Amino acid sequence: MEKSKYTLSSLYTMNEEYDKAEEILLSLPKVTADRDDMLVGLYINQGKYDEAKKILRNLTYKRISNIKMSLDSYVSLSMKDNNISNAKEILNIQSELLRIFNLEDIYAIGTSLMSSEVYSKEKNIEKTLEHIEKIIDSVNHNHNLEGHLLFDGIELFEGVHSKSYVVANLKRVISEDRYDFIKNDKRYKDIILKLESMI
Repeated sequence: MEKSKYTLSSLYTMNEEYDKAEEILLSLPKVTADRDDMLVGLYINQGKYDEAKKILRNLTYKRISNIKMSLDSYVSLSMKDNNISNAKEILNIQSELLRIFNLEDIYAIGTSLMSSEVYSKEKNIEKTLEHIEKIIDSVNHNHNLEGHLLFDGIELFEGVHSKSYVVANLKRVISEDRYDFIKNDKRYKDIILKLESMI
């Protein structure tokens, strides 16, 4: 039930129905302690190692995802304040976090999209196009955690990694007015053609 509320809130946010999104988020309980932290220790003490590993995997991945989302929000706030220097520094912190946990491929699309937005604010044609091209390169990657040291066995939500979702979303984003400064560049035109061929 809570998971569906988070999904619904995200959809409302994407549709700019912010009041509805806020209402749903405020209806969710605010938990101060996570029972899973306690279960991991309990299961280890009981010798239930498989159960402990499963919870620990999900808990750790969720926390890294939450930190990544928090850093995204810091970048957005820095952009609102027109502090591009801070936004870039926070993106560097985020990149380092993902490198340490070997999650760069999993988050490549979101990270590159955020980077393209930062560089578009500076009207940096080269860097903006570079990060848009990285998104396209990531679309065909196999996004899974099979064989990962910490997260092997976790199944990722298909929706946000699906090719059709990424292509449609990217095409919509780079058609916005804030990307006007790259629209006469040949690389931009090639990107649009490539996106159209991927639909």
